Amino acid sequence: MQSINKHKPILSFVIIFSLTAILYHTAFLYSPVNRDSGVFLYTGSEILSGNAPYRDVWDHKGPLLYLINALGVWLTPQSAYGTVLVEIILCSIAFYLLYIVLANHVFCRFSLTAVLIALTAYFQLHTFGNFEENFAFFGQAMCLFAFFRYLDTGLYRYCLIIGFSLSWCGLLRPNLIGLPIVLSAGIFMIDIRTRTKKALKSCFCVVAGALTLFCPILLFLFSKAAIADAFDQLIVYNLSLSSVSLFDRVKACAALFSFMTEIGVVPIALIGIAALFTIVISGSCHPLPGILKKFSEKGRAAVSTVIIFAFATEMLLNMLSLYHWAHYVIALIAISTILIGITLETVAHALLNKKNSPLISSALIVVLLLIPSVLAGKHLFHLLQEQSEKSYQDKIVNYIKQHTEHGDSVLVYGASATLNFLAGRRSPTRYVYLYPLIMNGYSSPEKVNEFLSSLQKNPPSLIVDTHNGRFSPLDESPDLSSQRRSVEKKFLTDFQTMQNVRNWIRKKYFKVTSIGNTTFYSYADES
Repeated sequence: MQSINKHKPILSFVIIFSLTAILYHTAFLYSPVNRDSGVFLYTGSEILSGNAPYRDVWDHKGPLLYLINALGVWLTPQSAYGTVLVEIILCSIAFYLLYIVLANHVFCRFSLTAVLIALTAYFQLHTFGNFEENFAFFGQAMCLFAFFRYLDTGLYRYCLIIGFSLSWCGLLRPNLIGLPIVLSAGIFMIDIRTRTKKALKSCFCVVAGALTLFCPILLFLFSKAAIADAFDQLIVYNLSLSSVSLFDRVKACAALFSFMTEIGVVPIALIGIAALFTIVISGSCHPLPGILKKFSEKGRAAVSTVIIFAFATEMLLNMLSLYHWAHYVIALIAISTILIGITLETVAHALLNKKNSPLISSALIVVLLLIPSVLAGKHLFHLLQEQSEKSYQDKIVNYIKQHTEHGDSVLVYGASATLNFLAGRRSPTRYVYLYPLIMNGYSSPEKVNEFLSSLQKNPPSLIVDTHNGRFSPLDESPDLSSQRRSVEKKFLTDFQTMQNVRNWIRKKYFKVTSIGNTTFYSYADES
């Protein structure tokens, strides 16, 4: 039977790039810019204006994410399309690197099919893109490629790439470093069995590679006097966010497994892990003679062990978060792509023996090609359902543009800096979304007073109340506000302090109109 990885590399890249571009462009055309992405894009635009993340815009993600968004905004000002282009390029390269790993190092005969299945599964978790996991995926794929290339060639430059990948992932979000850490440890353990000096050199190169990205970004934050704010938001806030009960942790884990099962990652990955376990325990008699055939018996077992540990580590780190959204699972896609390839090879080895006819071989290829087609169709159908939400977002943005001047500030009361970015209107405060002001265990009267002081010094021309469920709407009656107080106190440290903000807004602003569930307030000029 002709194997899929016999395609020329250029043709494989064209197929991967084309499918990636189609799915990304469809998401851009039919989906609204999501809430989180809006914060990242807004922060990127502020960096281009000379401001600094953390100091001038409050958010708790890694600094590399904002710099990537700054690049995207520089490419296409006041539009999310620039980051889409960056994602298309990085995602295509990442999947192509995984294809190379499967074809040339794992020796999977179904490399392209495995990558296409993983790619379409990736888009089931995409949820409009521009998340830290989307960009970390590139670093993870680069790390896997460098790991196998180092084992194949012994060249230390690949350890430098692994170190660079470690910083790349960690500077997007700290709990995304699992794969680079495990692969670095795997190289050390494999090298130290033969030569201690070689193991130490590989470790040194990993550290050097990590510093090549970490140091410039640290210097950037230092030059902007944003180090203290970065520590507060990256460390203090995220620790508060992760301090949850055992019951909440169990619910988060259940959500993680639910997302993974829905896209088929769990059953496929488990088959691949089972196949690797057979390699570890069976030695030279393992039932998959083609898999990892370049390595010695001990080498196959060692590499298999590293892959198993990498998957388990990513699973454990994924469980650290309080909440679980679909895009979190993207952190597992890179290592799962390798496992999908091993699973396909396992199934093929079991079915395609001498007793099977060419008809069975052809049927297997058709089934494998149908899997990514069905997943892609499902994703495109889901995106079409989001078109009405995008239209609603466009109406709000158009209203803001029509009723404010370019230099005016606009406060989005809730959690949607997306509106500030798309309308090209700055926020009057660094708290472009209000969650840090109501997060129990992090918020303080000082932070809320800082927010109120910003509004008083620079009153926004327009306030947009998005009626976020965690905030009392500005037009809510005192009776209803009192009833909501018990709900809000689950998040809010000091209800009365936040109530002072609402009282000031109600005194200085009057309701103008509403679009759907969004209400607009204009500043009452008392002069």
